[in-house]
Parts: sequence; structure tokens; C-alpha cells
Amino acid sequence: MYLKIADVYSDNAQLATHALLRSARLYEDKEDFKNALDVYGKIAKYKTEESKFAQERIDWINGK
Repeated sequence: MYLKIADVYSDNAQLATHALLRSARLYEDKEDFKNALDVYGKIAKYKTEESKFAQERIDWINGK
């Protein structure tokens, strides 16, 4: 659902990044780190404040 919100509202960076962050967290909770990395990568492209957090999570996941 969150990924669909991000697609529909892709022109609204704030709304899209919040939906993507929630989606990535759900993937992490399931320990599905491949999909979490994909979603965090999308967030990093938005160049918003949340992109710093996404990059930190990418670095953490890759360090596992």
C-alpha cells in the first residue's frame, strides 16, 4: 500500500518519502533487507532531509 502511495504521489516528495520510509521499515521488520535497500535507494534519490536517514540505513544494512 505504501509503495502505491509513493507512486501515485511521486510529484510530492514529502508524501512519497514518508510512504517509502514506512514501507522500508516494514521490510526491515520482516528482515527482508534486499527490498528495504531498494526502497531506501529510492528515498535517497529525492534529496530531502529523509534521504540522509535512508543513506544511514543503507550503510547499516550493508554493514551487516
